[in-house]
This record gives sequence, structure tokens and C-alpha cells, in this order.
Amino acid sequence: MSNSVVIKRCATLNEAYILQGLLAANGFDARLDEANHAAMNWWLIPALNGVAIRLPITQAAEAKRTVLAIAETAPANLEKQFGPYEAPRKYGRASVWFYWLSFFGLLQLMFIGSIILLDRLVPDAWLPITNQTPYISAYYGGGINVNWERAGNGFVLMFFMIGLLIFEFFSTRPQKPPKEPQP
Repeated sequence: MSNSVVIKRCATLNEAYILQGLLAANGFDARLDEANHAAMNWWLIPALNGVAIRLPITQAAEAKRTVLAIAETAPANLEKQFGPYEAPRKYGRASVWFYWLSFFGLLQLMFIGSIILLDRLVPDAWLPITNQTPYISAYYGGGINVNWERAGNGFVLMFFMIGLLIFEFFSTRPQKPPKEPQP
């Protein structure tokens, strides 16, 4: 595009596409520089100095005024179309602790410890003695040979997995919306 000017450099490709769409919807001939490069190598966007939005020089001033006008009226338009802003739900302390325990792997260590503890608590009379070497494969083409002296680890793992599935079922089920007061 000859005789053009960059009116904005965006930090992300999504932001650039949104602004380009806004300008195009208002009749401007907006183009993106390095859009394909940014899409393929998104981690290089800072090296590209952002994704540039380019317009003809004759449209640049009017496009800036249009974007500023839309930005000023955006909150009122959103409230008119979608209703008043509702603050997101606050998370309790238990949720935050669960997140950090999971993030640092401490939760996984507690689960492994519970499997070991359950394995030690299950009486030997419940489990047959075996000298077999099971083959455990976590991915295609590879695996780990483990020599277990007793066959209880599968029982304990099954017991633990059933508990985990019950926990997942109750923690991810949809919650009912609060009832609205009746007039």
C-alpha cells in the first residue's frame, strides 16, 4: 500500500485483528503488516515491534477520531446491549490453596503418599502373592518394567482412581443459578 501510514502497533495479533475489523466495519481500508509472520511465529511479535495497522494517509486522521469516539462510548454501548457489569465470582481460600498445591506439585505428592499409605494398609490376605513382572506403558512404543512383590498396587490404584472420579464428578457439575426474588 503506497502512501500509507502506521496508525497503531499492537502487542498481539488478536488485538490487531480486532482493531482492523473495527476500522473495516467503519469503512476504512485497514491492512495488517507482518500478520502472517506474527501468526506463524507469535513469540517474535516483540522483535517485529508489534503488529502494525496501516491505513492510507488520507484516512489516518479520520480513523483515529473514529476509534477514539468508539472507545469513549464503548462502556455505555456494552451496558445497553448486555446489561450492567457483573463482578466475577470471588474464589475462596480453599480454591486458591488447591491451585497452588497443584501448581507446585505438592498435591501430586500427597496423592502418591495416599496410594503408598493405602497399599500398606491393605491386608496381605486380600492380595495374592505374585512374582510376575507387569509391563506398564504410558505412551506408544515405550514402557516401564516394574517388579512388584505383591499384586495390591493395582487394587489400590483402582480404589484411588474411583475416589478421584467421584471428586471430579462433584466438583465439576454445573451449579444452579440463584433464584430471583418473586415480585
